[in-house]
Amino acid sequence: MQDNTLHFQLLDILLHSSQYSLIDDGLVPDIDAHSKKLCELWNVDITALNVFQNTNAQGRYLSALFLSPDNSVIKEEIRIFCKSGNSYWDELFYRGHEETHALHLIDRIGILEDRLRMHGLNIDLRRYSDYKNCPDTVKEIVAHIGGLCVLAKSGYDFNRLPLNAAGNEFRTASLLFMMSRYEKYEKEKVRP
Repeated sequence: MQDNTLHFQLLDILLHSSQYSLIDDGLVPDIDAHSKKLCELWNVDITALNVFQNTNAQGRYLSALFLSPDNSVIKEEIRIFCKSGNSYWDELFYRGHEETHALHLIDRIGILEDRLRMHGLNIDLRRYSDYKNCPDTVKEIVAHIGGLCVLAKSGYDFNRLPLNAAGNEFRTASLLFMMSRYEKYEKEKVRP
């Protein structure tokens, strides 16, 4: 099996895998149209996918299994993409969010937790490492934390974070992230 390099560009994570490949399609004008195009490329019935529930989606990740003639898995291809036309900060957030979904899907979310800890942020993501049995709301919270991580790394002013306009998963992720940042600040404040 071929060894693939998986580059999670905005999360700044580089992995090697013989089981997975990751393709970042970047910014696309229409999320649903791009999803349909990928399904045609993969020769997958679009109705078999459970991806069109959120008509306001700003990003998406899709994956397809490639099988050998004896039906054993050769690899799983993961594609991530986000809607173009958003603000700079929104695009960073959504791309980081989708990269985190992909990292979570391949059971490597602990790497993001380690990165957060390197920056003094203590958010336990490993307890949600079992992607397939993780509730959808928790998957979204984990992905939002990844998006917030990208914003922090890029110098975003968190005083501008629109908590009142966001959904419950975003508010939960934001509160976890901000509490962790505050704990880091408090620890640094007491150092001599």
